[in-house]
Amino acid sequence: MAKQLVIKRNQKYLDESRFFELLDDLINDSYSGRRLKANGKKLSTGTVANYTFFKKLLVEFTDQKSFELKIYVVNNLTQRERERANNYYKKFYTAFTNFLYNHKKYYDNYVGLMIKCLKTFFNYLEKERNVSVGIYHKSFY
Repeated sequence: MAKQLVIKRNQKYLDESRFFELLDDLINDSYSGRRLKANGKKLSTGTVANYTFFKKLLVEFTDQKSFELKIYVVNNLTQRERERANNYYKKFYTAFTNFLYNHKKYYDNYVGLMIKCLKTFFNYLEKERNVSVGIYHKSFY
């Protein structure tokens, strides 16, 4: 079972270590069957493998580009901090897709699959872990 996620009252964001812990929770919940498709069936092993490879790419991206991953907790942000979060996610999206296209030499379909995994992760946080992440990830395509 996934650990209880504790967010302090005025905590603005979750740092990189928590980011990867939560991503591991998504992978483990998907693999074990705690996370299911909308029709109630278990996710395929291929889908879980995509999440695992997505994590590997994120680790490689953060190491090579020295980019710090954060998850902003929207409930605890002022308007100015929300704008900062919006700018952060735009920079992250641009840097990550550029990394996939230019450094890894992946094509549109595979980059789209990795962005789909990213959106799935944010939806998982919002719906199953009750972390208010906002709607920033909805603009990723």
